Amino acid sequence: MHVLYLSSSVGLGHVTRDVVLGKELARRGASITWISSGAALAYLKLRGEKTAPISERLLSLGDAFELALKGGRVSLDPVSLYSIYRTIKHNSAELSSLNLEDYDVVIADEFWELLSRRSERGFFISDFTRFRGRFNPFLSRLIERANSYLMQNLKNWRAYYVGLRPESDPYFRYFGQIFTENARKALELGATSGGGKLVTFGGTRAGLNIAKRLIREFPDANLLSPYLTRSWHEPSEQLRSSDLVFTMCGYGTLLELAVLKKRAILFYPRNDFEQEDNAALFASRSGYRAYPMDSFPKDIVSVAKKVMDEDPDPPSFVDATNELAADIISRVRA
Repeated sequence: MHVLYLSSSVGLGHVTRDVVLGKELARRGASITWISSGAALAYLKLRGEKTAPISERLLSLGDAFELALKGGRVSLDPVSLYSIYRTIKHNSAELSSLNLEDYDVVIADEFWELLSRRSERGFFISDFTRFRGRFNPFLSRLIERANSYLMQNLKNWRAYYVGLRPESDPYFRYFGQIFTENARKALELGATSGGGKLVTFGGTRAGLNIAKRLIREFPDANLLSPYLTRSWHEPSEQLRSSDLVFTMCGYGTLLELAVLKKRAILFYPRNDFEQEDNAALFASRSGYRAYPMDSFPKDIVSVAKKVMDEDPDPPSFVDATNELAADIISRVRA
Protein backbone atom coordinates (compact mmCIF):
# COMPACT_ATOMS: atom_id res chain seq x y z
CA MET A 1 0.00 0.00 0.00
CA HIS A 2 1.58 3.26 -1.16
CA VAL A 3 0.69 6.27 1.00
CA LEU A 4 1.25 9.90 0.07
CA TYR A 5 1.46 11.89 3.32
CA LEU A 6 1.36 15.71 3.14
CA SER A 7 2.28 17.42 6.40
CA SER A 8 1.69 21.09 7.22
CA SER A 9 4.75 23.33 7.35
CA VAL A 10 3.26 25.48 10.14
CA GLY A 11 5.41 24.69 13.18
CA LEU A 12 6.50 21.15 14.05
CA GLY A 13 3.39 19.94 15.87
CA HIS A 14 1.94 18.48 12.69
CA VAL A 15 4.97 16.62 11.38
CA THR A 16 5.99 15.21 14.78
CA ARG A 17 2.59 13.58 15.17
CA ASP A 18 2.41 12.60 11.50
CA VAL A 19 5.59 10.53 11.60
CA VAL A 20 4.06 8.47 14.43
CA LEU A 21 0.88 7.79 12.47
CA GLY A 22 3.11 7.03 9.48
CA LYS A 23 5.02 4.43 11.51
CA GLU A 24 1.76 2.77 12.52
CA LEU A 25 0.66 2.62 8.88
CA ALA A 26 4.08 1.24 7.89
CA ARG A 27 3.71 -1.43 10.56
CA ARG A 28 0.55 -2.44 8.73
CA GLY A 29 2.37 -2.77 5.40
CA ALA A 30 2.31 0.78 3.99
CA SER A 31 5.19 2.51 2.22
CA ILE A 32 5.10 6.27 2.67
CA THR A 33 6.23 9.21 0.54
CA TRP A 34 6.21 12.59 2.29
CA ILE A 35 5.51 16.09 1.03
CA SER A 36 6.15 19.17 3.17
CA SER A 37 8.30 22.30 3.25
CA GLY A 38 10.23 24.59 5.57
CA ALA A 39 11.20 23.33 9.02
CA ALA A 40 8.86 20.32 8.72
CA LEU A 41 10.66 19.15 5.58
CA ALA A 42 14.03 19.60 7.32
CA TYR A 43 12.72 17.45 10.19
CA LEU A 44 11.66 14.68 7.80
CA LYS A 45 15.05 14.73 6.10
CA LEU A 46 16.82 14.62 9.45
CA ARG A 47 14.91 11.43 10.22
CA GLY A 48 15.79 9.90 6.85
CA GLU A 49 12.19 9.76 5.62
CA LYS A 50 11.45 9.45 1.90
CA THR A 51 10.35 12.85 0.58
CA ALA A 52 8.95 13.64 -2.86
CA PRO A 53 11.12 15.95 -5.02
CA ILE A 54 8.20 18.38 -5.37
CA SER A 55 8.74 19.33 -1.70
CA GLU A 56 11.84 21.29 -2.73
CA ARG A 57 9.69 23.61 -4.84
CA LEU A 58 7.10 24.40 -2.19
CA LEU A 59 7.08 27.55 -0.08
CA SER A 60 6.69 27.32 3.69
CA LEU A 61 3.25 28.31 4.88
CA GLY A 62 4.74 28.47 8.37
CA ASP A 63 7.06 31.29 7.27
CA ALA A 64 4.07 33.14 5.79
CA PHE A 65 2.06 32.81 9.00
CA GLU A 66 5.00 34.05 11.08
CA LEU A 67 4.78 37.36 9.21
CA ALA A 68 1.33 37.79 10.77
CA LEU A 69 2.81 37.62 14.28
CA LYS A 70 3.73 41.11 15.46
CA GLY A 71 4.39 42.16 19.03
CA GLY A 72 3.18 38.85 20.44
CA ARG A 73 -0.17 38.82 18.65
CA VAL A 74 -1.58 37.65 15.32
CA SER A 75 -2.22 40.71 13.16
CA LEU A 76 -3.52 39.94 9.69
CA ASP A 77 -2.42 43.08 7.88
CA PRO A 78 -2.30 43.36 4.05
CA VAL A 79 1.35 42.27 3.88
CA SER A 80 0.88 39.06 5.87
CA LEU A 81 -2.42 38.26 4.16
CA TYR A 82 -0.78 38.61 0.76
CA SER A 83 2.13 36.40 1.85
CA ILE A 84 -0.27 33.66 3.00
CA TYR A 85 -2.30 33.98 -0.22
CA ARG A 86 0.83 33.93 -2.40
CA THR A 87 2.20 30.85 -0.63
CA ILE A 88 -1.04 28.89 -0.94
CA LYS A 89 -1.44 29.90 -4.60
CA HIS A 90 2.16 28.96 -5.44
CA ASN A 91 1.97 25.60 -3.68
CA SER A 92 -1.42 24.79 -5.21
CA ALA A 93 0.00 25.44 -8.68
CA GLU A 94 3.03 23.25 -7.99
CA LEU A 95 0.79 20.44 -6.73
CA SER A 96 -1.65 20.65 -9.66
CA SER A 97 0.43 18.15 -11.66
CA LEU A 98 0.35 15.64 -8.82
CA ASN A 99 -1.88 12.67 -9.68
CA LEU A 100 -3.43 11.62 -6.39
CA GLU A 101 -4.84 8.47 -7.97
CA ASP A 102 -1.28 7.12 -8.27
CA TYR A 103 -1.47 6.41 -4.54
CA ASP A 104 -3.52 3.93 -2.56
CA VAL A 105 -3.97 6.44 0.27
CA VAL A 106 -3.53 10.22 0.48
CA ILE A 107 -3.28 11.80 3.94
CA ALA A 108 -3.17 15.57 4.41
CA ASP A 109 -2.54 17.07 7.85
CA GLU A 110 -3.89 20.64 7.58
CA PHE A 111 -2.36 20.82 4.11
CA TRP A 112 -4.73 23.51 2.90
CA GLU A 113 -3.16 23.74 -0.55
CA LEU A 114 -4.64 20.33 -1.38
CA LEU A 115 -8.06 20.62 0.22
CA SER A 116 -9.91 21.59 -2.98
CA ARG A 117 -8.63 18.46 -4.76
CA ARG A 118 -10.77 15.35 -4.67
CA SER A 119 -9.27 12.00 -3.77
CA GLU A 120 -11.29 8.79 -3.59
CA ARG A 121 -8.92 7.56 -0.87
CA GLY A 122 -8.11 10.90 0.75
CA PHE A 123 -7.98 11.55 4.50
CA PHE A 124 -7.73 15.01 6.07
CA ILE A 125 -6.41 15.52 9.62
CA SER A 126 -6.90 18.68 11.69
CA ASP A 127 -6.72 19.76 15.32
CA PHE A 128 -9.52 22.29 14.86
CA THR A 129 -12.89 22.15 13.14
CA ARG A 130 -13.52 25.83 12.30
CA PHE A 131 -11.43 28.96 11.82
CA ARG A 132 -12.02 31.57 14.52
CA GLY A 133 -10.65 34.93 15.54
CA ARG A 134 -11.44 38.37 16.93
CA PHE A 135 -10.72 40.79 14.13
CA ASN A 136 -12.25 43.74 12.32
CA PRO A 137 -15.41 43.28 10.17
CA PHE A 138 -13.42 42.78 6.96
CA LEU A 139 -11.27 40.01 8.43
CA SER A 140 -14.31 38.46 10.11
CA ARG A 141 -15.92 38.14 6.69
CA LEU A 142 -12.74 36.51 5.38
CA ILE A 143 -12.90 33.98 8.22
CA GLU A 144 -16.54 33.23 7.37
CA ARG A 145 -15.52 32.63 3.75
CA ALA A 146 -12.65 30.41 4.87
CA ASN A 147 -15.05 28.30 6.94
CA SER A 148 -17.43 28.00 3.99
CA TYR A 149 -14.49 26.86 1.85
CA LEU A 150 -13.49 24.36 4.55
CA MET A 151 -16.96 22.85 4.89
CA GLN A 152 -17.49 22.67 1.14
CA ASN A 153 -14.19 20.93 0.41
CA LEU A 154 -14.18 18.58 3.39
CA LYS A 155 -16.88 16.68 1.48
CA ASN A 156 -14.07 15.55 -0.83
CA TRP A 157 -12.20 13.93 2.06
CA ARG A 158 -12.69 11.67 5.06
CA ALA A 159 -11.74 13.93 7.94
CA TYR A 160 -10.38 13.26 11.42
CA TYR A 161 -10.27 15.75 14.29
CA VAL A 162 -7.30 15.14 16.63
CA GLY A 163 -7.33 18.32 18.74
CA LEU A 164 -6.62 18.46 22.46
CA ARG A 165 -10.17 19.46 23.33
CA PRO A 166 -12.84 16.77 22.65
CA GLU A 167 -15.32 17.97 20.03
CA SER A 168 -18.19 16.44 18.12
CA ASP A 169 -18.59 17.62 14.53
CA PRO A 170 -20.54 16.10 11.61
CA TYR A 171 -17.60 16.57 9.23
CA PHE A 172 -14.99 14.86 11.43
CA ARG A 173 -14.42 11.55 13.16
CA TYR A 174 -12.86 11.85 16.61
CA PHE A 175 -10.98 9.11 18.48
CA GLY A 176 -8.49 11.15 20.51
CA GLN A 177 -5.03 12.55 19.89
CA ILE A 178 -2.02 11.43 17.85
CA PHE A 179 0.80 11.21 20.36
CA THR A 180 4.27 12.30 19.30
CA GLU A 181 7.22 9.92 19.68
CA ASN A 182 8.34 11.92 22.71
CA ALA A 183 4.90 11.60 24.32
CA ARG A 184 4.92 7.85 23.72
CA LYS A 185 8.43 7.60 25.10
CA ALA A 186 7.31 9.59 28.14
CA LEU A 187 4.49 7.10 28.74
CA GLU A 188 6.95 4.25 28.54
CA LEU A 189 9.81 5.68 30.61
CA GLY A 190 7.98 8.05 32.95
CA ALA A 191 9.26 11.29 34.47
CA THR A 192 12.36 12.04 36.47
CA SER A 193 13.28 15.25 38.31
CA GLY A 194 16.22 17.41 39.27
CA GLY A 195 16.84 18.82 35.82
CA GLY A 196 15.93 22.38 36.80
CA LYS A 197 14.16 24.83 34.52
CA LEU A 198 13.76 24.28 30.78
CA VAL A 199 13.05 26.96 28.18
CA THR A 200 11.97 25.21 24.96
CA PHE A 201 10.68 27.07 21.89
CA GLY A 202 11.45 24.81 18.98
CA GLY A 203 8.79 24.71 16.27
CA THR A 204 8.81 28.31 15.02
CA ARG A 205 10.63 31.60 15.46
CA ALA A 206 7.48 33.05 17.04
CA GLY A 207 8.65 32.70 20.64
CA LEU A 208 12.26 33.82 20.28
CA ASN A 209 11.83 37.15 22.07
CA ILE A 210 10.07 35.41 24.96
CA ALA A 211 12.81 32.78 25.12
CA LYS A 212 15.53 35.46 25.24
CA ARG A 213 13.71 37.29 28.02
CA LEU A 214 13.24 34.09 30.02
CA ILE A 215 16.94 33.28 29.78
CA ARG A 216 17.73 36.74 31.16
CA GLU A 217 15.32 36.19 34.07
CA PHE A 218 16.48 32.60 34.68
CA PRO A 219 20.14 32.39 33.61
CA ASP A 220 20.46 28.89 35.08
CA ALA A 221 17.70 27.50 32.83
CA ASN A 222 18.42 25.04 30.03
CA LEU A 223 17.61 26.37 26.57
CA LEU A 224 16.31 24.36 23.62
CA SER A 225 15.69 26.42 20.48
CA PRO A 226 17.28 25.62 17.11
CA TYR A 227 16.83 29.26 16.07
CA LEU A 228 18.87 30.50 19.06
CA THR A 229 21.38 27.70 19.65
CA ARG A 230 21.83 26.79 15.95
CA SER A 231 21.48 23.11 16.77
CA TRP A 232 18.56 20.72 16.73
CA HIS A 233 17.67 18.73 19.84
CA GLU A 234 14.32 17.19 20.58
CA PRO A 235 13.38 18.00 24.18
CA SER A 236 12.62 14.42 25.22
CA GLU A 237 15.27 13.76 27.89
CA GLN A 238 15.44 17.36 29.08
CA LEU A 239 11.65 17.47 29.41
CA ARG A 240 11.55 14.20 31.36
CA SER A 241 13.97 15.50 34.00
CA SER A 242 12.86 19.14 34.14
CA ASP A 243 11.23 20.65 37.22
CA LEU A 244 9.60 23.61 35.45
CA VAL A 245 9.06 24.17 31.72
CA PHE A 246 8.60 27.46 29.87
CA THR A 247 7.14 26.93 26.41
CA MET A 248 4.45 27.87 23.91
CA CYS A 249 1.09 26.14 23.61
CA GLY A 250 1.93 23.86 20.72
CA TYR A 251 0.24 20.50 20.25
CA GLY A 252 3.15 18.13 20.77
CA THR A 253 4.78 19.87 23.72
CA LEU A 254 1.52 20.09 25.67
CA LEU A 255 0.88 16.37 25.13
CA GLU A 256 4.33 15.62 26.52
CA LEU A 257 3.87 17.98 29.48
CA ALA A 258 0.57 16.30 30.35
CA VAL A 259 1.90 12.76 30.07
CA LEU A 260 4.91 13.60 32.26
CA LYS A 261 2.86 15.79 34.63
CA LYS A 262 5.42 18.57 34.40
CA ARG A 263 4.78 22.02 35.83
CA ALA A 264 4.78 24.68 33.14
CA ILE A 265 4.42 28.37 32.40
CA LEU A 266 2.92 28.71 28.95
CA PHE A 267 2.87 31.51 26.40
CA TYR A 268 0.65 31.95 23.35
CA PRO A 269 0.19 34.57 20.61
CA ARG A 270 -2.92 36.64 21.19
CA ASN A 271 -5.55 36.01 18.48
CA ASP A 272 -4.05 32.61 17.63
CA PHE A 273 -7.22 30.66 18.32
CA GLU A 274 -5.54 27.25 18.34
CA GLN A 275 -2.94 28.16 20.94
CA GLU A 276 -5.49 30.16 22.93
CA ASP A 277 -7.72 27.08 23.11
CA ASN A 278 -4.77 24.91 24.12
CA ALA A 279 -3.75 27.40 26.80
CA ALA A 280 -7.28 27.44 28.25
CA LEU A 281 -7.06 23.68 28.90
CA PHE A 282 -4.11 24.24 31.27
CA ALA A 283 -4.42 27.81 32.56
CA SER A 284 -6.75 27.20 35.52
CA ARG A 285 -5.16 23.93 36.64
CA SER A 286 -2.72 23.44 39.50
CA GLY A 287 0.90 23.62 38.40
CA TYR A 288 0.26 25.74 35.30
CA ARG A 289 -0.02 29.36 34.19
CA ALA A 290 -0.67 30.71 30.70
CA TYR A 291 -0.02 34.22 29.38
CA PRO A 292 -0.45 36.03 26.05
CA MET A 293 2.96 36.77 24.56
CA ASP A 294 2.23 40.50 24.60
CA SER A 295 1.57 40.39 28.38
CA PHE A 296 4.78 38.97 29.79
CA PRO A 297 4.35 38.90 33.60
CA LYS A 298 6.58 41.42 35.35
CA ASP A 299 6.72 39.15 38.40
CA ILE A 300 7.70 36.04 36.43
CA VAL A 301 10.22 34.97 39.09
CA SER A 302 7.58 34.95 41.85
CA VAL A 303 5.09 33.25 39.49
CA ALA A 304 7.64 30.51 38.88
CA LYS A 305 8.12 30.02 42.64
CA LYS A 306 4.35 29.67 43.17
CA VAL A 307 4.02 27.15 40.33
CA MET A 308 6.89 25.12 41.78
CA ASP A 309 4.98 24.82 45.06
CA GLU A 310 1.89 23.34 43.36
CA ASP A 311 1.13 19.74 42.45
CA PRO A 312 0.67 19.55 38.66
CA ASP A 313 -2.81 18.50 37.55
CA PRO A 314 -2.74 18.37 33.73
CA PRO A 315 -5.70 17.44 31.53
CA SER A 316 -5.93 13.84 30.33
CA PHE A 317 -5.35 12.88 26.71
CA VAL A 318 -5.86 9.64 24.77
CA ASP A 319 -3.31 8.18 22.36
CA ALA A 320 -5.61 7.17 19.50
CA THR A 321 -2.84 6.70 16.92
CA ASN A 322 -3.31 2.93 16.56
CA GLU A 323 -7.08 3.25 16.34
CA LEU A 324 -6.77 5.97 13.73
CA ALA A 325 -4.34 3.94 11.61
CA ALA A 326 -6.61 0.90 11.79
CA ASP A 327 -9.63 3.02 10.80
CA ILE A 328 -7.82 4.46 7.78
CA ILE A 329 -6.80 0.96 6.58
CA SER A 330 -10.28 -0.47 7.06
CA ARG A 331 -11.98 2.41 5.22
CA VAL A 332 -9.58 2.06 2.30
CA ARG A 333 -10.21 -1.67 2.06
CA ALA A 334 -13.94 -1.14 2.32
